[in-house]
Amino acid sequence: MNDFPKLLDPDQALARELFDQLAEAMGAGDDSRAVYGEGEGAAQDILRRAGEFLDLEVHSDAALNLYLTYPGADRERPVVVIGGYLDAPLSQETQAARREATQKDKSSLTPTGGAVGVVAGIAVFAGFRRLDFTPPCDITIMAMRGGEAAWFDRAHIGAYAAFGELKDKMLAARRR
Repeated sequence: MNDFPKLLDPDQALARELFDQLAEAMGAGDDSRAVYGEGEGAAQDILRRAGEFLDLEVHSDAALNLYLTYPGADRERPVVVIGGYLDAPLSQETQAARREATQKDKSSLTPTGGAVGVVAGIAVFAGFRRLDFTPPCDITIMAMRGGEAAWFDRAHIGAYAAFGELKDKMLAARRR
């Protein structure tokens, strides 16, 4: 029997809870998590706790990107990486639509900003755990910092750092 469709059945209750926690951490009326700011740090803490709850391998790099790894059967194979930025906007419209959808249908999920890929990955990993599934290779969720350029002269700081492309002049940029 092919269990592949079951593997893609994420834990929607967990995802909903994570979205709610992320929205609450941002504060009412706020529409973004500032680069390396308090909201981005709070979002990362929420996702770190979710990774620890699922018994994932959890670590951060020097740029404070968060990595949540679901171990695969062959740890030597190339890793699959998914994720997103934690400072991406959650607009007022998205907040309002999310509240409305939640009131109408408790099973609906409405994405919140750049953390969508991270939350989706965590929800899928929870489904893997439920089925006691081991993928053929490691799968890592990357929750990147510094996506927006609002405070610095360079966007995507987390990605540049993760891939070893953060240049000296980028490091010298001061927060505005």
